[in-house]
Amino acid sequence: MRRFALGLLILIAAPTIAWGGTSKADSADERLTWSADPGCHERLLQRRYRNPLFPADRREVTAKSLSGAKEKDRKALKKLRVDVIALGLELPDDFPVGAMAPQLERVNNLRYRCVEVGGEVEESLRELDRLKASMIKAWRAFFELDQDALALLDEAVRFVNENEPTIMNEDIAQIQSCIPSEDIIPLVLMYDLETLRLFKRSIDHNPEAWRTIQIHLVQAAEEVWGRGEDVPGLHERIAFIIQPKN
Repeated sequence: MRRFALGLLILIAAPTIAWGGTSKADSADERLTWSADPGCHERLLQRRYRNPLFPADRREVTAKSLSGAKEKDRKALKKLRVDVIALGLELPDDFPVGAMAPQLERVNNLRYRCVEVGGEVEESLRELDRLKASMIKAWRAFFELDQDALALLDEAVRFVNENEPTIMNEDIAQIQSCIPSEDIIPLVLMYDLETLRLFKRSIDHNPEAWRTIQIHLVQAAEEVWGRGEDVPGLHERIAFIIQPKN
């Protein structure tokens, strides 16, 4: 989470709702063919397309830019699948406890990459979840007679599970992987209230960072309203954002 907050601040310093523009009718009009399960780059174009939260020049999507986004997503997905398969082949069946911690970190990093990449990652996630469960099972068996060690393991698992909704949230994760700096604030303004809550929680340790982001979000909303744009739910989201505690 610390890495996420620092990266976000760097991007912000340089300056989910599905929008109507991604409907089949609109896509046909523009000769744009959207994927049923888009990756990160294509999903960004879907959310920008004819979306009044974005400046006018960011709302246009061409067939060429869509094709380029799909190709980036295809390459990222292929690389992810290769890395997941390679990890599964490298890991021994008996999971020696002494080497398990770095391997579990590799599993968790790949799980995070799944939500960064987006798209058709279900198979990779299932395989990684299987590996993770097998490792934890092996750890429990190894520490079966050590109640203190088991308690520490349970605490670690509980911590991970509590933070899982934030860490594995696609909207939040993809800010780090494929979102240009100029698109971050409009995208955050699209978050539903639960995602906004998770987003704020991810940087709770840095109140100054949240305050800076609040200012950018409110300014962007005021610009949208100043253009006379009607964005459903925007007032509700801004009310949530400016609350002292939420």
